[in-house]
Amino acid sequence: MSRDVSTWGGGDETVVPDGEQPSVDASVWVGRYRIGALLGRGGSGQVHAATDLLTGRDVAVKFVSHLARGSARQLRRELTALRLLDLPGVVQLLDDGEEGGQTFLVMELLPGGRFDVLAGEGGWSDFAPQAVALLESLARVHFAGVLHRDLKPGNVLLDALGRPVITDFGLAMGQAVECHPSTVVEGTPRYMAPEQRRGEPSDERTDLYALGVMFDEMLRDRPAPNEVRAVVAAMCAEEPADRPAGVVDVLRAIGAGTESLLGSVQGLPEVASEEQLRALFDEPPVTFLHVAEDAAAVLHLRTGGRRDDVASEIERWVRAGRSHLADGRITLERSAVDGLLWEDDPELASLVLSSRTASEDVFAAELGSRADALHLQGRSARAAALLEAALGVVRGSDEARSLLEQLVCVALALFRDDVLRRAMYRAERAAATDLLGLVRGARLLWQGDAQRALTILSEPVTGEPELSRMAFLVQACAIAAPERLPRLVERSRELCADDEVRTGRWHSWVGNAAYRTGEYATAMDHAERSAALLTGAPVWQLGALTNAGAAALEIPDLPRAVAWAAEARRLARRLRAGLVETRAWWLERTARYRAGEELLPEDGWVDAAEAVSKRYAAQLAITEAAIARAHGAPETARQLGARAEALGQGNRVLTALGQALALGSGEVTAIDSLVDTSGFAESLQLQVAALRAEAGVAPSGMGPVADWAARWPLSDPDRRLDVLSLSECQAALGLTAGTG
Repeated sequence: MSRDVSTWGGGDETVVPDGEQPSVDASVWVGRYRIGALLGRGGSGQVHAATDLLTGRDVAVKFVSHLARGSARQLRRELTALRLLDLPGVVQLLDDGEEGGQTFLVMELLPGGRFDVLAGEGGWSDFAPQAVALLESLARVHFAGVLHRDLKPGNVLLDALGRPVITDFGLAMGQAVECHPSTVVEGTPRYMAPEQRRGEPSDERTDLYALGVMFDEMLRDRPAPNEVRAVVAAMCAEEPADRPAGVVDVLRAIGAGTESLLGSVQGLPEVASEEQLRALFDEPPVTFLHVAEDAAAVLHLRTGGRRDDVASEIERWVRAGRSHLADGRITLERSAVDGLLWEDDPELASLVLSSRTASEDVFAAELGSRADALHLQGRSARAAALLEAALGVVRGSDEARSLLEQLVCVALALFRDDVLRRAMYRAERAAATDLLGLVRGARLLWQGDAQRALTILSEPVTGEPELSRMAFLVQACAIAAPERLPRLVERSRELCADDEVRTGRWHSWVGNAAYRTGEYATAMDHAERSAALLTGAPVWQLGALTNAGAAALEIPDLPRAVAWAAEARRLARRLRAGLVETRAWWLERTARYRAGEELLPEDGWVDAAEAVSKRYAAQLAITEAAIARAHGAPETARQLGARAEALGQGNRVLTALGQALALGSGEVTAIDSLVDTSGFAESLQLQVAALRAEAGVAPSGMGPVADWAARWPLSDPDRRLDVLSLSECQAALGLTAGTG
């Protein structure tokens, strides 16, 4: 007998009236998430709207409060699937954990309602684009080795732009999620394929049946082309053999095959150059991701630029879920390009082939050694790919654990979210809770949740990951528990003794901790030592270079800040480390601005930064707004300031500076809507007060502001700070040196 155990909403679940109070203890969550209305309840959990107080983002929090055996299995399957499926059209997993006795998952909020709200009087024409997008998303899920097994209107929700997003992977199966199927028949009866109701094995056609039933219900007696009705009927066939074999066959049958989307390829010459191929990709010319450049290189290498071969290769990428087409241009994520760069590598093929004859321990050791060498050279994405391939072959527990530890270390060094999520996925499948905790702690620290990170990172791990844990633990202590820092620094020094690379890394993270506690000269000294020791390990040297630039900026030693940042930017570009390249560019621009160089504002770089990190984009927008202001372009400064405010995502400093710059054209905002700057560094409070005063907003608490302006320890009052100099602040506030 089947039972509905879905946990997202829709179907047979209880729909909760608007405004009903949550049944969880909201006070537990005030440190990070403010819990709002209950959106829906299912067999093993409930979903609430919430606000992430760290980022300001509206999210959905799913609570699983009673973890019976079946619920625990579902939760693990859902976590595993979502960590793997970092794909367009699949709900994003943002956070998870347990607090106050409540297990939770945090996901993106999807405000557009259920998929079936799209059904209209026009029939198929009312929802055809969204249906095609849903099918393409399902193709990507299947390509990743996951079967959903509970598709229904309530588990396909619409985002703010009306795009379909697949949710609730609590019943997911497949080789990539769970190798041993459950003996319990699970799902929503109305949408379950006959073989699923009988407890028989599922495949792609099981999900196609559920979609077929959804489409059939939405069409009913509404108009639809004959080919659409025919394929929907085939999707609903009782026997799997009578259904289409896969999603691609469905897309072709309804006339949405990729061939119709390749018109731009026909505009190419018969044999295209790499530069001409670059124009096929949907990426702006200013970028920190270099997707178009690398994808065009792969495309040219595989096809020689021959037009027909280019079209076939692009179709293969779309079919595989690596890319999609919109308005005749190709869109790829950076992770997809990395996959293409090593996919056909002969070295990888020979390594996998050798696993058939070599013992597992020899194979794992050889591949681990090669991955380590690649990682130290800065080719971390490639190293991660090799380790993933090895984990797909190795079955021995000791060997697999060793490779998994190595993958986690590589992921933490690369610190790109898609690679981190895949490392978490692997750790989840292997039940390696210590490694999973290490990655979660590092991500929480990056998000600014230092206290939670410190709690998680205090749990020990073994082997090489201990070094990575120590690096993040030192940073977390510098923020949340500085009293523990001296002892931790000494313990970590012992861990790194007698090894040059480890010693270089130790200097890097101790310098980072010194930076966080305001000891900038000490921070730069450690960073310089680190960079000198790590010349043979560019993946680690890169962080040392940016740390040296950041410390030099604050000392300030602006010529050295420019030099370190420029060197870091060039190395990051070569290594395709987009996050570090973004930070280095901001450091270099900021140092040049503060040094008084004549610069022009470049808002295109803010767009490029936003594709990598909203926080760095906000920082860069503030610098570019300051440059525009100095250049005599107040309207541009105001626009960039408003953009910084929007990108700040709950960061009070970035929001306050952006807000103050946005007022620069004379637009006055009510005082009660301005960010409270109490607790900011004195220089920041002074600059915000001055910018507000220039816009006609009288600053509150002028006594402390005047006192700071009088005693601020700057030998050069005309030296620029984040936006203004001390003398500019004094002029804006009507103060003079010595005013108290």
